[in-house]
Amino acid sequence: MKLTVLALGALLTVAAHGATLYDTLGPANSYQLSGSTIGGVYDQVVADLFEPTVDGKISQITLAMGHTSGQNLYRLDIVANNGEEGPTGANLFTLDFSLTGYLTTLNLSNGPSLQAGGLYWMVISGAGEGTQGAWWGNSGGFRGTTGWHNTQPGFSANAVNWHLNGDSYLNAFRVSSGTTPQDPLATPEPSTALLAGPALLLLGWLRRRRS
Repeated sequence: MKLTVLALGALLTVAAHGATLYDTLGPANSYQLSGSTIGGVYDQVVADLFEPTVDGKISQITLAMGHTSGQNLYRLDIVANNGEEGPTGANLFTLDFSLTGYLTTLNLSNGPSLQAGGLYWMVISGAGEGTQGAWWGNSGGFRGTTGWHNTQPGFSANAVNWHLNGDSYLNAFRVSSGTTPQDPLATPEPSTALLAGPALLLLGWLRRRRS
């Protein structure tokens, strides 16, 4: 029985694999050491519009950012697009985090599920006392829609005036899903085939032994 469970577990492992939902990082996670200011004197908030290429639940986000001054505390929001109003749709996810270097990877246990072809905003803001940093630009020439706003005293959260640019260099980030179902018609990678082969042989041996 234990051998059967192990074999089935190997097959289930083969049936799922990670996927990249969206990516503007270059080869070897490269990026441009210039970009958008986050936080600072004017408490600037920056957003990039992105469109996932496959369905998946976000399990990991990698950001190319640098910390400049103040408390090392930032906030990430995934927001549904709201047409010409920009990042004012439903807030799907919020996470406060600290930078661990120029490339920070965030592992999510309760990330939102995104749909291929849907439009979402990656919104980054300062969340600490005097937080100021930079969201580095991409090095691959990726262009798209970006937005920013400065939050001023007396402005309510619902009255934020987003400034949108429909043809701008995007910032550098990657959105990944850890368990995306594999296309049953897809050709498995060699490592996947190596895992599946022994599992199938083991199941066959167990059936012959029982008969």
